[in-house]
Amino acid sequence: KTDNNTQLSDADIAAFGYVKTDTQLTDAEITALGYVKTDNNTQLSDADIAAFGYVKTDNDTQLSDADIAALGYAKTSSLRTITAAEIETLSHFEYDASQDQLVADRAIETTLNSLFLGEQHKMSSGSENIFFTNLTSDINFFPMWGGLKDQSIVANQGSDGYIPPSGRVYTDMFSLPLGGSPVTSTSIGYSGDNFFGINIAGLGITTVAAEAVDQSLVRLDYKISINSRQVYKQTLPENAVRAANTIAAGDTIEWFFDHPVDVRAGTTIFAEIRKVRKSDDVDLGVFQVREGDTVDPTSGLVRYQSTVHNRLFEDKDLEFASPNLSKTAMDFGLDSTGSTILLRDLSLGSDNVIESHAVNTLEAVASGTEIKIKVKDGAKVVVTSLSVSSTSINGSFVNSVLNQAVVQLNAIFTNTAGFASADKFVNSFSLVGDDLTLGLNDGTSFTSDVTTFGVDENKFVSSATLNGNIITLTMNDATSLLIDAASLAIDNDTTITGGSVSGTTLNLTTSSGSVIAIDASGLASGVSVASGSVVGTDLVLVMSDASTVTIDAANMVNGASLSAVNNEWFISYGTNANNPVGTSTNDSTVNQQLPFYFGEALAKGSEFKWNFQSHGGANLILGIWDGAAAPIAFNGGANTSSNWGTNFEYAGGFQAGSNSTLTNTTNGSKYVVTNGDAIGLRFHLDGHLTLVDLSGGGEVEIAKTIIPLAVDSFNIQMYTWSNGVLPNGIISNSTHLWDIVHDYAGTEAGVLNGILNHTVLKRNLALSPGEQYMIPLNKQGGGETFGIGYSGASTGIITAEDDLFTSFKYQTNESIIADISWNHNTSSSRYFTAGGSIDSWREGGSGTMQGLFSLRYLTDNTLQIWSETYNELVASSAVHPDGSDINLYFGANGNTTYASLPNITKQFIGQGSQPLPSFQPIAANQTASVAEGAVLNFQVVTSDNIVNQFAEVDAPSWMTLNQTTGVLSGTAPAFAGTSADTIVVNCKA
Repeated sequence: KTDNNTQLSDADIAAFGYVKTDTQLTDAEITALGYVKTDNNTQLSDADIAAFGYVKTDNDTQLSDADIAALGYAKTSSLRTITAAEIETLSHFEYDASQDQLVADRAIETTLNSLFLGEQHKMSSGSENIFFTNLTSDINFFPMWGGLKDQSIVANQGSDGYIPPSGRVYTDMFSLPLGGSPVTSTSIGYSGDNFFGINIAGLGITTVAAEAVDQSLVRLDYKISINSRQVYKQTLPENAVRAANTIAAGDTIEWFFDHPVDVRAGTTIFAEIRKVRKSDDVDLGVFQVREGDTVDPTSGLVRYQSTVHNRLFEDKDLEFASPNLSKTAMDFGLDSTGSTILLRDLSLGSDNVIESHAVNTLEAVASGTEIKIKVKDGAKVVVTSLSVSSTSINGSFVNSVLNQAVVQLNAIFTNTAGFASADKFVNSFSLVGDDLTLGLNDGTSFTSDVTTFGVDENKFVSSATLNGNIITLTMNDATSLLIDAASLAIDNDTTITGGSVSGTTLNLTTSSGSVIAIDASGLASGVSVASGSVVGTDLVLVMSDASTVTIDAANMVNGASLSAVNNEWFISYGTNANNPVGTSTNDSTVNQQLPFYFGEALAKGSEFKWNFQSHGGANLILGIWDGAAAPIAFNGGANTSSNWGTNFEYAGGFQAGSNSTLTNTTNGSKYVVTNGDAIGLRFHLDGHLTLVDLSGGGEVEIAKTIIPLAVDSFNIQMYTWSNGVLPNGIISNSTHLWDIVHDYAGTEAGVLNGILNHTVLKRNLALSPGEQYMIPLNKQGGGETFGIGYSGASTGIITAEDDLFTSFKYQTNESIIADISWNHNTSSSRYFTAGGSIDSWREGGSGTMQGLFSLRYLTDNTLQIWSETYNELVASSAVHPDGSDINLYFGANGNTTYASLPNITKQFIGQGSQPLPSFQPIAANQTASVAEGAVLNFQVVTSDNIVNQFAEVDAPSWMTLNQTTGVLSGTAPAFAGTSADTIVVNCKA
């Protein structure tokens, strides 16, 4: 630094440390140095030097070496100056003093887990996930994710390019040995591939060292790579499990990761532990560990031994990621209306309801030794595992036996009738004294203790005959069962390729290699089948008298018109007719081939049920196609009303369609439902179709056909817009419904909104000899009438309820009186004559509710009225049916709500309480095998008896047992190569 622009001496200049001269420097020489820049003279002014910014001066005229070194711009003696590349790097950073922050004008790439927010948070890569670690609590948080794929790719510009938001759900941690057990005195590098067939989150490893490492000099780095890209790296903390900084051969190293490392199913990872010298980061090679005692199942070679600590994970739509998955204690109950299930946490005091669901939407299942609560017939799990001892109903603990506790919970969950599945389920309860009648959705019922289910018949088929399309199954007790073969489900792509006869058994060989055996003894009287052959599409049977019977098997061959009978959607017309649609949405592979049809026919007395899913626009049409029998595009007229003879149409709401009219609306001229709502399409015995909303506590009729159909059954056909969701439906028997046979005022619109005085209903549940109707009359008498027939006019008869055949009344004084077709049991202590001449039966006086009754149809065709509550005969028929099936009729004496209609079910006479231990199924030892990452699907037991509930005692967490079907299922974990791969599961039925 100079004052007064005086010239510097050589000594002065040399002292600076920047330039050293023997003589004065020229401008060119100074400029070439690169440290200073001058103008046209050879000396610098104070202002010039100050402008450099490279040097800093104080009050004397030269800088010491220490002063220069402290500047940070240049170093003296053995230190170096900053490079041009480093200066270029630093040029992209700028300090903003006003905001007190460093600003970069280029993107910054960090290591896999080194983005720290002060000392509080860290953001890290966990392979397939990103974790945010709270450094105070050491909790690894992770977000919910949604995504868009690369939009420059055409295939990703539609719905396939959108990934809906999902939440990741993890199982409990478990440890999986790889390579078996460590072998002493062996050594192998910790380096190699590992394949995972399931979604898995790595949490850490345990391995045994085979060499010594001084951790004060050498660090161990654990690295994971996928497809040659490193996705995780961590340095083993010093003194992690040892008293000194030295790892010795034989030491067990337990190494938990900083954060989880998520790996998707089907991924091969490369894992290794590297030794790195701390002083200069030189790689010293792979760390040596003990070999395992089992070979790698893929390569057949010896591998390193390691125990991997994991959690399984699954990405669930946010709808399925319940906040209560990990609740450890919970109470269940119903609200005051009985229509809503309440989930409570009793530790919260008075405000303890944490969630609510409509009845018939939840189910409890046994999961290992604990209880799982899930959406009925759905994928969503509400509570993963509850111990029996921490589960209660209205504050009272459930039965300590697991399967009984499950039954108790399901009794709460199904408090009222509802829609759930194609299997039989309990949909009504009638408790009269000690008799609890459990009504099933098919109209049958059982009278039992609430905690048990079962049957009392050990029936099995002893023979079978086929007459027309009716298969008659003869049981071992000589009773028979008739089955309409037209409703049997046969794959539409299976053809009959050959036939043979063995005795009276007709064996049909199919294209799939399976054999259908039919007892042909009933095909003709007096002759038997001697041989059989297939000629074209004809099945030719040669009888014992040399005559032949030819059966047209065309409908067994793929391609017949609407020939499929499976409960899925098929293409109606064209080259691909009767082929399965094969997708759950109307995507580009099928949306030019509408309409589709449902393989299982909808017959009178049945209904098609599904959970509604909207896709906007002209969303959905269900009905009967009346257009050309040719495939048509979704936007080419498939939704034109004139192409449909009968339809129910949804476009922003259900609306009137071809041959249909709305009977209720919720929004202007439409009836709007929401996604997931249960909807039913019913085919009544009078030929009318009704569309019903089943989603609430009761049923609401949406629409009805104007003109009844003239057929007994038909295949539902459907349309939806491009990418619309196909209804995932089932067809079930709807014989629990009432049909109106007399409408006095001509104003009834179904029974859901109640019925008026003088209305007569027919219970669509046929009764055969040997069976009995269960009739609960635990109510005040209303003068209603029960009978087995009505033949009067359909409207305008003011005495219609009194015109029932073989009838009896439940009087307003709670007595039972029967018409002249009955003989009262006059020996009963409860028999009396009212008004001096009217035969009557009653327990107690007027006002006493009478309990449960049955109408028994004996095998000699006699009818009897019994009090089930008091086990006493009330009356026997004087005029009997002829042995044909009968139906129960109900005549209203006054306006009656739907809820007040009697819940009529049927049973076998004398079937008794349940269960009978003599009919328990035998669960013999069985073995099933499954590969890692594959899905187990195994029926645990088959039985001659009817099994109503299956249970498993000790299955691992990845297995679940369907308590209705007895199928054990789940995705198998990784193969361990040890005895842990053999799993014994104890099951009961």
